[in-house]
Amino acid sequence: MYDADLAGRTLIASFMTLAELDRWTIQSKWGEARRNWLRLYLEPFAVMPYNRALCTKWAEVTVAARASGYPIECADAWIAG
Repeated sequence: MYDADLAGRTLIASFMTLAELDRWTIQSKWGEARRNWLRLYLEPFAVMPYNRALCTKWAEVTVAARASGYPIECADAWIAG
């Protein structure tokens, strides 16, 4: 569906997204083959690591969400940042 839009672009995943996917595979008791499939699928993605600027953005997102009356979960705020 989005293949044309994503062609030639750098794919990025938040470190938090990868951590949540790891938790999900462990919690769901995925076997080696399925975990390997996910690892291969995610291989082309660059990982957006945490850094000081991202920590500040996380704080801004969480405060703005709370101020608007729509608090955001901690993990979701890392992804939104």
